[in-house]
Amino acid sequence: MSLSKFKKYLEKKQFRTSTIRQYTRIVNLYTSGKLNIENTSYGWRHIVYYALKNYYEFKRDKALKEFIDSIPKYETPPKYEKPPLTVREWQALFNHARGKTEPYRAVILTMLYSGLRIGDIGRIRRDKLIEAESTGQIYIELKRGKWKNYPYEAIREFLNPLIGFDSEWEYIWQLFGKTENTYYFQIYNRLREWAEEVGIDQARINPHLLRKTFATMLLMKTQNIEAVRQLLCHANIQTTQRYVSKLPQEYIDNLFKQIDEMRMGN
Repeated sequence: MSLSKFKKYLEKKQFRTSTIRQYTRIVNLYTSGKLNIENTSYGWRHIVYYALKNYYEFKRDKALKEFIDSIPKYETPPKYEKPPLTVREWQALFNHARGKTEPYRAVILTMLYSGLRIGDIGRIRRDKLIEAESTGQIYIELKRGKWKNYPYEAIREFLNPLIGFDSEWEYIWQLFGKTENTYYFQIYNRLREWAEEVGIDQARINPHLLRKTFATMLLMKTQNIEAVRQLLCHANIQTTQRYVSKLPQEYIDNLFKQIDEMRMGN
């Protein structure tokens, strides 16, 4: 069966162009017998699993189902195993980022302060940013064609300067290069550089850790997991619970202590 038909199937399901390209490449490797998942990272197996799962939904095949079932997929992703930043680490990185230049400053501060995914921020459109100045709500394009309005006032300070930064962009990711992958690569590297400059281990830091830190701090402060779910744009609350279910008690106790110290002005 032609891959072009599978590509149209993914387009109909409103997958992003980069995801469609990646999924069709994986399926091509599978159908040609060149797909290898031995001794590969969790991240790669995770992508292969969902690519082939969609291919199975498109083309029911017993051999394909058996191959999918053989892929290790029930491990806890490494990004969930790393404890979040402490309050002091978050504050140090936040203050450090405020002194940096655009457009890196805008994206990383927004991640720190809102918990939005790096991809969600990258897909914010310039016209929606301008529109948010009057509506108070920023239109966020999520995965698979979904969208959500996010309170703009919470992140206006960081994103507003981008409106006049350059008039030639449609999506924020275009401020960093020709592709979304370039945007991810540049933000990831800059984040690691800034983390190292404030004494945070580079091996710990990644964009998702900022999201997890935001979720943890907000939950500890509000005790309202449903509010956290909505701000993180999670489809179900189980995903939100996974962010905090494996936190060591020592981390939780230390977090409360640091929050109390900040309230007292120490």
